[in-house]
Amino acid sequence: QAAVLLPGWVARCLMGMCVWLLLLVLVRVASPDVQLSGFPAACPFSKQLGCSRVARDKPHRDAGMTPVQMPTTLPAATSTVLEWIWQQPRTTILAVHRATSVNGSPAADQEAVQQTVIHARFVSLLWGFADDVFVRLTCDAETGTVLLEAQGQLRVGVGDMDVNVKRNAALLAAMQAKAAGGQLPAGPCSAAPAAGAA
Repeated sequence: QAAVLLPGWVARCLMGMCVWLLLLVLVRVASPDVQLSGFPAACPFSKQLGCSRVARDKPHRDAGMTPVQMPTTLPAATSTVLEWIWQQPRTTILAVHRATSVNGSPAADQEAVQQTVIHARFVSLLWGFADDVFVRLTCDAETGTVLLEAQGQLRVGVGDMDVNVKRNAALLAAMQAKAAGGQLPAGPCSAAPAAGAA
């Protein structure tokens, strides 16, 4: 039986596709999903060039951005951020943690800090590199608004070519636009009991 010989360019294309698919598999295996229960304390030391953090504490590669104040309720802010994430290509919501805490410790009283932490995975188009994105939404008792903080970091490699900086900027700009445009349901988000509450 005669062997079928492929033209050289076809063989090279097939070989290139096989190498690319193998690299995609290796990237996925090297960067499994990790379940975290809260907002990271800081950018990991090993990922200083691949992490962007816009937060009140320990900001890093924030390009001058500051956390966003959203004049709405915590559930409305959470829904708005989740909707923005779902609209981005190649994203997966890994976890949504809702917590009531005082200085990081669980508490049940009304004076506790209410917060939601969202953990999502963003995957690059060509090579399938995964980035972790964390968003913390906290009721700010002083302003009665929801404070939005964000951290994006790569899983594999050293540098992210400013991808996480740009993604944080896009998220914060979208939330600022919604807040400024009156697109969020009005309502105070306060850790303290409402005035007149028994």
